Amino acid sequence: MTTASAIALLSLLVSVLALATAVAVYARLRLLERTALAPGAVAMTDEQILAPAQLWPGDAGRVSRVLLLDGTCPICRALAEAGAQHPVDTVRTVALFATAEAADTISDLTELEALVDPDAWAALSEGYSPCLFIVGDDGRVLERRFVYADTDMPEMLAELTPSNLTR
Repeated sequence: MTTASAIALLSLLVSVLALATAVAVYARLRLLERTALAPGAVAMTDEQILAPAQLWPGDAGRVSRVLLLDGTCPICRALAEAGAQHPVDTVRTVALFATAEAADTISDLTELEALVDPDAWAALSEGYSPCLFIVGDDGRVLERRFVYADTDMPEMLAELTPSNLTR
């Protein structure tokens, strides 16, 4: 075995180990998200997240469905389309963007209320988009969901209607 082939095999081994580590970390984060970091989990019971006032529904008994989006990801576009296609009478649906350029990506979806507010976006952002937040009439975040490519968005939106939410 030559030195070049030994180095190549060693670098292949390091690459495989790095990939396995990345997959393991991703799997652990998804598990953590479904258990300890779920909004209804015991670990989160003392944490009351308040949404910025401009995202509140405005009327008593209503909720806001806040879609935290950016303009570059195709999953964000898919979530915006799902939100536009599944309106609920007692739900204010807001597509929240950090920049006007990002909001322009959904300008054809007139069913959505697009809001450009970098401060509100930063207040809710946890470093990943898209996310779906349900905000109660008192401003509390009742639910938070991360949205992935494999998320069944219509099912998730149907699940997070006022009649299915517990306060």
